[in-house]
Amino acid sequence: MKRILKFTVFFSALFLVQNLNAQNATINGNISDNQSPLPGATIALSNNQKVTTDFNGDFTIQDIKSGSLEMKISYIGYEAKIIKIAINDNQQVNLGIIKLEPNSKELNEVVISGMSLRNSEARALNMQKKSMSIVNVIAADGIGKLPDRNAAETVQRMPGVSIERDQGEGRFVSVRGLPPFWSSTTINGNRIPTAEEETTSRATAFDFFPSDLIAYVEATKAITPDMDGDAIGGSVNFTTQTAPTKKTFKASIFSGYNQKSDKGIYSGSLTIGNKSKNGKFGYIVNGTYWSRNWATDNYEARRQGDKGVYRLELRDYTGVRKTTGLNAAMEFNPSSRDKIFIKATYGGLSDLETHYKHRIRFDKFNSTTNALTVEQQNIHNELMTQFRGIDLGGKHQLTDGNLDWSLASYQNKFKYGNIPNATDNSYFLIQFNETGVGVKPEYIKMNLQAMEELVGQELIGLQMGDY
Repeated sequence: MKRILKFTVFFSALFLVQNLNAQNATINGNISDNQSPLPGATIALSNNQKVTTDFNGDFTIQDIKSGSLEMKISYIGYEAKIIKIAINDNQQVNLGIIKLEPNSKELNEVVISGMSLRNSEARALNMQKKSMSIVNVIAADGIGKLPDRNAAETVQRMPGVSIERDQGEGRFVSVRGLPPFWSSTTINGNRIPTAEEETTSRATAFDFFPSDLIAYVEATKAITPDMDGDAIGGSVNFTTQTAPTKKTFKASIFSGYNQKSDKGIYSGSLTIGNKSKNGKFGYIVNGTYWSRNWATDNYEARRQGDKGVYRLELRDYTGVRKTTGLNAAMEFNPSSRDKIFIKATYGGLSDLETHYKHRIRFDKFNSTTNALTVEQQNIHNELMTQFRGIDLGGKHQLTDGNLDWSLASYQNKFKYGNIPNATDNSYFLIQFNETGVGVKPEYIKMNLQAMEELVGQELIGLQMGDY
C-alpha cells in the first residue's frame, strides 16, 4: 500500500512540473510611433494578462499558455492595434518594433476660454517669469494676507527692498540698500511727483497710499530702456485695482487699541465691482479709511563743543493720523482685441500732532542766585498730504503688433492744516519761560551726576560757583 502511494505522488509531481514547463512561453517587443518610443502604452492579451511599456517602449509578457491569442495595444492619442498570435509550449516570441499611428481628426475651429487670473499670485508669478529684467511682483490676494496698511509696507516683503519708518509706519522705499531718492516710484506706470515738508528730495513718501487700492506691486532691480533712466537703485510701480470679471462685493471693519496713547484704532474698507452680461463693460469702486491714535516720548541732551551738555529736553508727542483712499476704474471692450479704460485715484494723509517739550537750560544757570531757566513749549500742528491722479488709456491688438496708449495727470501736494492763531508754518506755538528757579547747590550737583550717567560723558563748562 505504501509503495503504490509513493508511485502515485511521484507521477503527480512529474505531471505538475511538465505542466509548468509547458506554460513558460514569453512575448516581448517594442511600441513606438514614427519618431520615438511610447512609454506607458498598454498591452493586453485575451487571457486577461496585461502589461505596460517602460521608458524605452519595451515590454515582456511571461508564463503564457499555449494556444491562439489576441493582443491589443493602446495608447492615448493613437489608434489601437490588434495582433493575433499562435503560442506553442516554451516558445519565445519577439514581435520587434510595433508602430502605432496617431489618432487625429481635423477640426473646423477650436475656441479656448478660461477664467482670468486678475490680481492673483499665479499671474504675479507669471509676470515675474516672463519679465525681461530682474523683477519681483506681489498681487492683491497676497497683499490681503499680510497686515500691511500702506504701499511702503507692502513693498518691504520683497527681497532687496527695505523701508524707512515714521512713528512706526512705513514711509520711504529703499531698493538694494541705496537711499530712497536714488529710486523712482510710479503708479500705473506714471511717475509720481514728490511732496514733502520743507525738503527738495526726490524721494516719495508712501504713507498716504493705502494698500487696499493696490492690484500689483512690481519692484524692478535693473531698469529697461523703456523706463526713466534716473533710477540708480531701481523702480517700484504700483498698479491700482481694475474691473473684475464677475460681480464683487467686499467689506471689512477693524478696531484696535493703542496702549501708548490709551486710545482706539479704527478702519474700514469697501469694494464694489461688476461686469456686464456681454462682457464689454466693467467697473470697480473701492475705498478705505483708517484712523489711529499714536503717542511717543523721548529725551534729547544738547551739547556744544567742549562746553558739554547745555540743555536737556524731555519730549512727549501725541497725535491722530487719518488715511483716506479712493479708487474708481471703468473699462470698455468693444471687441476681444481692443480695450479702453479710465482710472481715478485719491490718497490722503492727515497727521494732527501735539508736541510737549520741557527744557532745562543749564547754560542759563545763575551761580549768584543758584537759579535755572526752565522752558515749556507746546506745539500743535497738522501735516496733510493729498494725492490725486487720473489715467485714460487703451490697449489694441493689431495685425502686425500691439498699440498701447495713455494720457495721465497726477498731483501730489503737501500743506499745513488750518490751525488757528498760527504764527510759523501753521504751527500753533505756546511757550512758557520761568527764570530764576531757585535750587540748592546739592540739587544741582546731584542732577549733574545723574546727567553724566545718562549721557555717558563728563559735563563741563557749567559755572556754579564754590560750594
